[in-house]
Amino acid sequence: MKPETAIDQLNFMFDEEIEIQEKREKRSEEEARKIRMDYKDTFLGSAAGKRVLSDLLNACGVFESSFTGNSRTFYNEGKREIGIILLNNCFNLLDREDG
Repeated sequence: MKPETAIDQLNFMFDEEIEIQEKREKRSEEEARKIRMDYKDTFLGSAAGKRVLSDLLNACGVFESSFTGNSRTFYNEGKREIGIILLNNCFNLLDREDG
C-alpha cells in the first residue's frame, strides 16, 4: 500500500470517528437537557418541590462558607457541590428561552 493511500484511509477513519463523537455529544447534550427539565419539574413545579429544594440547599450549605481551617472543609465542600449541582440543574442559563 502506498503511503498516500494509507493516509487517505486514516483520514476517512478519523472523519468517521469525528462524526460518531459529534453524535454522542449531541445525544449527551439532549440527555443532559432532559435531566435538567426533570429537576425543574420536580423542584420548581410545585410549592412542595420549592420547599424541598430550599431545605436541601440550606442543608448543603450552598450560601455559607465551607472553610473551617481543618479537614472538615473537605466534607463541607462535598455537601456544597451537591447543592451547586441542584442549582445548576434547576436554574441553567442554557435552558432559558429569553436568553
